[in-house]
Formats: sequence, structure tokens, C-alpha cells
Amino acid sequence: MRTDSSSSQLESKIAKAFPSPFSFSHEDCVEIRGKLFSAEDKDVPDLLGPVLLDLVLHHSRLSCEPATTGSVVSFLASANPPALGTVPGKQFDTSEIENFITAQQRESKVLFSKFSSEQASAITEWLLAALSWNEAHLPQDETKLL
Repeated sequence: MRTDSSSSQLESKIAKAFPSPFSFSHEDCVEIRGKLFSAEDKDVPDLLGPVLLDLVLHHSRLSCEPATTGSVVSFLASANPPALGTVPGKQFDTSEIENFITAQQRESKVLFSKFSSEQASAITEWLLAALSWNEAHLPQDETKLL
């Protein structure tokens, strides 16, 4: 578990790496979490910083919707997604899903390559902190990639 001191250091690191012109409420950040995949690339750094900070501050609050915490982890892992699991019943053609994942991976790699080393470091520390929260709703396939 992270101490108040390490949480404060992480908050400072994220705020410095992702200075945002926006001031979002907790409720705004909860809504944005689920929309990161559809955000314009140019907007992601301005949205991601406040979302990561909000999760550091509110990850264990009941008002923090678990499904959206997992969506942030999935978004950050999208450049290196886990292998597509087998689909029950061999009648399904997974090629469309695999094509979508490949396209998403390519787009994510382009986006993430634009992040500074300071931003990448802040994201890595946030992901490690999220793992320490031991929350069952975090997507296991993505967190194994860390």
C-alpha cells in the first residue's frame, strides 16, 4: 500500500508531467475515464493527467466506479494488448476483432510515442501504484504486461 508521502510524490510527478489547462471535478474525471479511447490524440495529455490524479486521490472511494478504473489501465495497455483469448465455439470468426485490435495497437503506439520521457515515467509509476491497490476490477491480462 502506498503511503501518503508516496501518493503526494506521485501526484506531484503526474501534475508536472501532464500540466492541464482544465480543472475537472471528480465526477468529470469518472466520466472521462471511459472515454479516453475515443479522445482525439491531441487532447489525451490534457485529459490523462487529471484522470490519473483523480484516481490516485479517489481510487478506493465508493464513488469511484471500478469499471472505469479498469478502462484507464486498458487504455494505457492498448499499445501492447494481451493476446486475444480463444472464443468459445469455433463458429466465430475472430478476424474482425483481431484486425480492430491491430489497428488500435498501431494507433496507440503512435500516440504513446509522442509522450515525453517524463510523461512515460509518470504513467509507469501510476500503473505500479494501481497494481498496489489490489483492486479486483483491474483487467488482469493488461496488468500482467507491466
